[in-house]
Amino acid sequence: MTRSLQLSLLKLAAVIVAAIALVVIAVTGPAMAGDAGSSPGSTRDSGTPIGSLG
Repeated sequence: MTRSLQLSLLKLAAVIVAAIALVVIAVTGPAMAGDAGSSPGSTRDSGTPIGSLG
């Protein structure tokens, strides 16, 4: 395996991991804030863009 191919695969893996992490944060973030109950305003704010994207 050539070095350039290894680098491109590494970049691809990093992008995939970052995308998965963003999805997990987007899904669990509002839920965790809602469970805490300390910031109901932030849960509504974060829920609005997600709903508009869908």
